[in-house]
Amino acid sequence: MGGYVAMLLARQHPKSVKRIVTLGTKYLWDTESAAREVRLLDPEKIKAKVPQFAHALASRHTAAGWETVLAKTREMLTALGDAPVLTMDDFAAIQHRIRIVIGDKDTMAGIEDSLRVYRALPNAEFEVLPDSPHPVEQVQPYRITRSLIEFFGE
Repeated sequence: MGGYVAMLLARQHPKSVKRIVTLGTKYLWDTESAAREVRLLDPEKIKAKVPQFAHALASRHTAAGWETVLAKTREMLTALGDAPVLTMDDFAAIQHRIRIVIGDKDTMAGIEDSLRVYRALPNAEFEVLPDSPHPVEQVQPYRITRSLIEFFGE
């Protein structure tokens, strides 16, 4: 959700942002897509089907507890599905230099939705990373590092 938050910050507080790079960001929310993601955030199913992921979440979210983080995330996604915070008009109003990066195997954020947002942004670039799924942890570090250096190093 970091890319979504960065776009919202650029829209609401444009002087606080210079450039943005997003990776695998889901920009376009509706009730159906939110419900699909919410179904994946069931702690009992995660414990049963992917216990190593449950352990990783527990290690990452020690203060509030990972089950609480999942519950709050479900609430947030449901609210986004009911009333998206950013619309296509909002994206069109963002004047910053932005690079939208998406993995070619990203089934969560989706290339088509990312392209729609890219086309709405007046000063954007679009990059597809080969052999890259959605979770940032599964993207080869050299791929995104090269993109970041190129974009911010100018």
